[in-house]
Amino acid sequence: MSAKAPSAPPPGSSAPPDPFEEARQRLFPPPNNRQLAQATEALARGRADLAEPLVAHVLEGKPDDPDALNLMAGLAWREHRLAEAQELMLRCVRAAPSVGGYRFNHAVLLRRAERLDEALAELDAALAIEPGNPLFREQKASLLRQLGRLEDALALRRQLTTDYPQSPDVWLQYGN
Repeated sequence: MSAKAPSAPPPGSSAPPDPFEEARQRLFPPPNNRQLAQATEALARGRADLAEPLVAHVLEGKPDDPDALNLMAGLAWREHRLAEAQELMLRCVRAAPSVGGYRFNHAVLLRRAERLDEALAELDAALAIEPGNPLFREQKASLLRQLGRLEDALALRRQLTTDYPQSPDVWLQYGN
């Protein structure tokens, strides 16, 4: 699982690097485990049917592997096994509480499940790990808006436009 953010400029472009894409790459590096790397590649090709057995095999041997739990949570979510996805992501965060990317993914799942206060707490925990992360801040602004905390959302979006003035998506979100 990962977040949608502005896309990176085309290769060879003189445009500055996209801070959202850079943050995503830092948070979600390719897994070191060969089977999980294969599962990730299968998912990129839309082959969840190939990915799930690979991830399940890793979890048989290492039931608390956070990379495998994260991938399996994403697979469960895609298959509309929502309770399972949430439980797997919670286990993932418990296995690696200092990894902001896992907390971010957990917050996204909680938000989609309409568990908004819990999602906000998880995003705040992710921001405590990496305060400047634009993905975390963008997600929090969206969540604050959803919670009806419009002034807080507006303030956070205003700060994002200051920090990332080159991002048209940040400006569009601020304008909305």
